[in-house]
Amino acid sequence: MIKSVNKTVDSSDVIVSADGYYFDYNHNLGKTEYLTTVTDENNEVRNTSCLFQKYDNYVRVYFPNNTFVGQWTISIYYEDGSAAANYPKKRLFEQTLVDENDIDRYADWRIALGGSGLPTWNMTLALFKTYCQSTLDSSLYLIKGNNLSDVDNVATARQNLNVYSQTEVNNLIGNLYSASGYVSTVSSFTPSSSTPLDGTVTFIPTIDFAGVQVQMSFNTALAPSNRTIGSIVLTPVTGASLQVQEQYIPVFYWISGNFYLGQMRLVPTTNADDTVTISFILDAPVAGSKNCNLAFHIDATI
Repeated sequence: MIKSVNKTVDSSDVIVSADGYYFDYNHNLGKTEYLTTVTDENNEVRNTSCLFQKYDNYVRVYFPNNTFVGQWTISIYYEDGSAAANYPKKRLFEQTLVDENDIDRYADWRIALGGSGLPTWNMTLALFKTYCQSTLDSSLYLIKGNNLSDVDNVATARQNLNVYSQTEVNNLIGNLYSASGYVSTVSSFTPSSSTPLDGTVTFIPTIDFAGVQVQMSFNTALAPSNRTIGSIVLTPVTGASLQVQEQYIPVFYWISGNFYLGQMRLVPTTNADDTVTISFILDAPVAGSKNCNLAFHIDATI
């Protein structure tokens, strides 16, 4: 089994003689079958600048001078005749695998690259990872940030997952869940003559199963003789026919310190083009004058 012994010296240990500058390292091996190496303070081998004379129990090392800097090390390598330890032998690709949770610990470790008759190069695991991320063909892999938009065929992928598309669902249930509800558009408010409106009428298309939300403000004393204060027109979604029932909306009045309860009637009329006109008709006028604010929902189905 190969063993070694070492001796560290500095320039003060060097003997100056007519033969040169030398140091005798007493290794006491009792034989001359050994190898000698000298390394300087930077751990660089200086065998080419030093001479060796080997004896049974010591080696004489001649230095180029006695003014070298730092400490130099003399190393002796020899065979002691003992049996080598019986370590289990494994081939390169039979070694223990690195645990995936520990891979980051080896980011600065090196891997060897080479080929038959070619020089071998080293690369760190971290550099190899960066190289793979920047050069691998993205057409072969899904990118995390694309959220599955980069699959070859979205429709086929959805079928493989047994998932319906939004279009398929809407077609199956007849647009019941269309984002615009049953009503696609609401016309501007058309007031009657002598309109009692004090403010604007607003319409809020809902996203539930049907209809629109209406907000209006009017004055009870200004209602025309037929009490119709105006109308709107609802247009159904494409290919649908709206069904709107006559509705009654409660109207509350507070006039001269007295509280009154009345109602407004919503009368639908289906037109030839499948639109529906909704007329707003007040009940019998109430004596006095009062501004009223209403908010209500017009229900419609297809």
